[in-house]
Amino acid sequence: MNESKTVTRRVCIPGDNLGGDPPAVYRKHKKNGLTYPAWRVGNTYAVQPGRGKREVCRIRIIDIGKELVTLEITPKEIALEGYPGMSPDEYVRMFLKINAHQEYRGWDGFTVWRIQFEKVKERF
Repeated sequence: MNESKTVTRRVCIPGDNLGGDPPAVYRKHKKNGLTYPAWRVGNTYAVQPGRGKREVCRIRIIDIGKELVTLEITPKEIALEGYPGMSPDEYVRMFLKINAHQEYRGWDGFTVWRIQFEKVKERF
């Protein structure tokens, strides 16, 4: 995992909710309709280079917030995502390309969960 990356953004989908103590993003399961905490502050999660791949480290979520990804994203936020030196235009284009499969998107910006984390363990 890129050592400078301490923030990730995940697309909000209709029905997502932020609540609880500690805060968590609650999401409805596509198949069974049950609500579950997708990401919760304080919990740890495996970092995998791809779906079904072996974990490379673990992270702990330290903050979650909701925002829009637009061309007004700052260079500091782009660097926290692990892309220092990338322009806002380059970042937004990359984000749109990566998330093009999302059915809930529009050019006015993606509503996303901004998830801040810390690395807690290397894979042995």
